[in-house]
Amino acid sequence: MSLQNKIWNKIGIVKLIALANKQRERRAGNSLYTCAIINAKSLPCSEDCKFCVFSKSSTAQVSLYPLKSKEEIKEKAEISQRMGAMRFSIVITGRKASRKEIEKICEAIQYIKREVKGIRLCASLGVVDRSELLLLKQAGLDRYHCNLETSERFFPYICRTHTFADKLRTIEWAKEVGLEVCSGILMGMGEREDDRIEVARTLNRLQVHGIPFNVLLPRQGTPLASLSPVSLAEVLKTVSIFRLICKDKQLILACRSTIKPELLPLLFMAGMNGLMIGDLLTIKGNPEQDRSLLERIEQIWKEETEEEKVFSLTRFLPSEQVVVA
Repeated sequence: MSLQNKIWNKIGIVKLIALANKQRERRAGNSLYTCAIINAKSLPCSEDCKFCVFSKSSTAQVSLYPLKSKEEIKEKAEISQRMGAMRFSIVITGRKASRKEIEKICEAIQYIKREVKGIRLCASLGVVDRSELLLLKQAGLDRYHCNLETSERFFPYICRTHTFADKLRTIEWAKEVGLEVCSGILMGMGEREDDRIEVARTLNRLQVHGIPFNVLLPRQGTPLASLSPVSLAEVLKTVSIFRLICKDKQLILACRSTIKPELLPLLFMAGMNGLMIGDLLTIKGNPEQDRSLLERIEQIWKEETEEEKVFSLTRFLPSEQVVVA
């Protein structure tokens, strides 16, 4: 039996979530972090990641375009800030940005720093090398994003064109040049529960600053299209375990399309304390829905008693999962 299930069976979902929520309150406080992204380059990728619509293993239809101009990227940063984003990330598809693209993105970073005051800048440009990360840092980048996605054991099942070690090396290089690091999980790809636990342990050991939490949306045309979405209960207990292991880190809810919007606040009772707002990589955002969710989270954190929080949980979870013994 996995460690996660041992904990689950011993204390039950409600108590597990309560422990995680207290950990968040004690170690991370009631600050809610927000970020937004731009898909700055959308082109087919040489990598074979089974979850990705851009990979060479995918036949999905997606919009394709080269690297956007610094003006377009800056405009999106302004829109994101008006929506409430504290951080803004420049994201591209592909194994890694070319040197020429890195130079153009550095120009965009400098431009945004001058024109959009107060927003923190991140980038997700693949497995770039140390010298390129240093250029990004010198241009004004604050944080670099490189998702582990899954455990070292399971990684070869979802990608064979680059390795788990490649990602670890990129993360270590980013830290060496003085960048903060954001690295997270994509759950629901067929991994075991112990794999999810191992991702949390690895990220805690790496001392990353932010942990994006993604739930797989099986997409037609990808090798994972036939998978069933993971249940809300599975997501809740995984988030809780991440909070208990990663203590004070920013747990940022990113891809969540398989979860009903009215149930998303439950994740913020289980240890989540960050939200990606606006558009995702290939999914159109809903600003009104984001605003409503942010308001609900703040209400739960500031006003609801523990009894009210438990009631909120038990309303939405199947009765056999509500174990409080």
